[in-house]
Amino acid sequence: AGAQEWASLNDFFKPKRSNIFEIFYFWMMYIMLPCLATAVILFYGVDNPPTGKCDVGVTFNDPEEDPCSNAKASASWWLIFIGVRQVIVMLLARVTDLLVIDFMVLQHPWFIRLIGARMSLLIVQSKGWPSVLFWWAVWGSMFLYGSGNFPNWWLYWQDTIEVFSKKNPSGAVVNQDVYKSLIVLAIIVPFLTTAKRHFVGLHLGARLYSRYNKRLHETLKEVLLISELSLWTRKKRDEMKTYDGYLEHLDKDEAGSSLDVFHKSATAEESGTPDQTSTDDAQDENPSDDPRQSVNHESFAGGEILDFSQVLEPWEEPKRANSEGEVSGKHIIEFRQAFSVVTRPYFFSSAYGPVDSREQCMKSAELLFRRLLKVMNDGDNVSIAMDKVVNWMYHGCHKPEDKENAKNLKAIFPADKEGRVYIVDFVCALDAVYKKLRLLENAINNASHIDKSYEKVINVCFYFVIGCIVLAVLEFDPLGFIVSLSTIIVSFGFMIGSGTSQLFEGLLLVLTRQPYDIGDKIAIACPEDPASLDGSSHWIVQSVDLVTTVAKLVGTNEVASFSNGSLARMRLINMNRSPDAIVYIRARFALEIPYSTIMIFRSAVEKYVEDRPQEWIGMIGFRTNRVEVEQNFVEYWIVLKHQSKWQNLLAIKESTGQVSAFCVEAQKQLGCRYQSPSMGVEISMKQSESERKENETGVAGTEGKDNAIGRLMNLAGMFGVKKED
Repeated sequence: AGAQEWASLNDFFKPKRSNIFEIFYFWMMYIMLPCLATAVILFYGVDNPPTGKCDVGVTFNDPEEDPCSNAKASASWWLIFIGVRQVIVMLLARVTDLLVIDFMVLQHPWFIRLIGARMSLLIVQSKGWPSVLFWWAVWGSMFLYGSGNFPNWWLYWQDTIEVFSKKNPSGAVVNQDVYKSLIVLAIIVPFLTTAKRHFVGLHLGARLYSRYNKRLHETLKEVLLISELSLWTRKKRDEMKTYDGYLEHLDKDEAGSSLDVFHKSATAEESGTPDQTSTDDAQDENPSDDPRQSVNHESFAGGEILDFSQVLEPWEEPKRANSEGEVSGKHIIEFRQAFSVVTRPYFFSSAYGPVDSREQCMKSAELLFRRLLKVMNDGDNVSIAMDKVVNWMYHGCHKPEDKENAKNLKAIFPADKEGRVYIVDFVCALDAVYKKLRLLENAINNASHIDKSYEKVINVCFYFVIGCIVLAVLEFDPLGFIVSLSTIIVSFGFMIGSGTSQLFEGLLLVLTRQPYDIGDKIAIACPEDPASLDGSSHWIVQSVDLVTTVAKLVGTNEVASFSNGSLARMRLINMNRSPDAIVYIRARFALEIPYSTIMIFRSAVEKYVEDRPQEWIGMIGFRTNRVEVEQNFVEYWIVLKHQSKWQNLLAIKESTGQVSAFCVEAQKQLGCRYQSPSMGVEISMKQSESERKENETGVAGTEGKDNAIGRLMNLAGMFGVKKED
């Protein structure tokens, strides 16, 4: 075991030797040797000012003039103490920091088990100046503190080199209370700093975990399913290539029959042939159009439980509060490790292909779709049956976890009403996952940047308090400094009072409310303004910090910068956090249209929406909005729920436009399209100024009236039907 540890230590220091040598060379050449040379010159050349040399055989009339009893230390002793001995202790502290943290804690699991996970985390978080300062205090208390000879002169036992012996007065510096207080502070301050780092790190990590863990979990689940699909497709393709290579040695007829047998056996074994029970289940899952007829009233007498979900009105059950409990360090570490997957160049697995950019992701998606077409080989060269893919992939989906994975995989690739997925839908589905990953990565990185700024604010307050404690320990009065500083701060605060208040509101918006992330589309409006049922004009958030938010206006690409304080009092609608967009389409019918015709129109629209499950969840409302007897129409609202969030506004608008066009065409086919009645037009001739004066003076005659009638007839002739000659 000892030889193994020694070999491990050699392997640890081997790549760091050059760096350690450079550090030692710098301290020795630029600090130790100049200080040592200056101390030697002062001691031997100019009689060791200001105290002189301590000679035991020489007596002085005034005890204060005796260097041996002088309370002052010589200049050469100070140079050796600070420039040589303290440097050696500091280098020893840095080596100890490297051994304890990088070698013992981070590379030896047994050491973590020995001291515990929490203590190991504290030690790792002390890396840097807190750990080096702590070990400097430890080694300094051992080698540079005390009333004995060794702390004052390391080479006190010899007289050959007098500058290192008792002949160089030390003034009992290493035994003074001030030096003792410095060593105590050098031990306490690293402990407090490490504790601050630990709790602030847990707090910021818990904030990041609570905010993005759910999104990261859902996104990585999709990544794993796509990776599993890619690996399964490559495996089946390789199996088919191996089998095709074997068939090259057979006759063509035999090969063809063997190939048919191969595909049939693969389909029977891995996908499973649906039996009568599964067919019955499929029929049960597709009830008739009338939900009331789908309920089997005769089975109620037999004690069977009825399904009233199709009879009851649609209702979305409220979400329950998420009680995850306290976020521990383990959760934060797992979150960081899971997030590291997003930054990999092959996060969809090597079987899928590189995804460094969106273009590469699209190319890899196209290749994956073509491989799936070859593997399925069902006669359709433009689409794949997703149900058959997942049944073959999960061996019939008999296990509960396989059923769940199959359901989630089909949710990633929305199929049409026949259950088939085309290459455009396949590539768009993978593109949506890719964009979701990239936006999540950008949002987490930006949140980490904000947390670092937040930590800087905490550090300023923390180190201010530590500085006051250090001044108090060193017998300085910090209150006088604080009072003088507070006077300046208060006078300056009156000058920027409103700006400070707005800045504080902005900090609460970003750190506490957190109403948006990078890439989110938001709508900004006054709280008193009514919201639009057609969707609000929105901005895309590009960057966020503690003071400002930069966003781009959708439609014009105008970039604006908002102060967070100004946004704090506004109504912010987050499109990315608004799932299942609800849209309203207006349809008008004349009052004489029968109600049965309107119901036929409703059924047609509902059938149109149900045939597009990739776009719509369904029609959730068809109700009267307005009845205008004078204008002879009744207006209905068609309420639809879309599959996308309001974040994907373009797709929602396109789908809504298609439904609106279908409504117009359906009204034409049913002969119930509403046409507004013609409105009466009142035409009057305005008198000119001269005619008005003539009428007032009584001079106007029939000539003016004839001219007015002539102009009116000429105007009417301009709108008449032209006759061909």
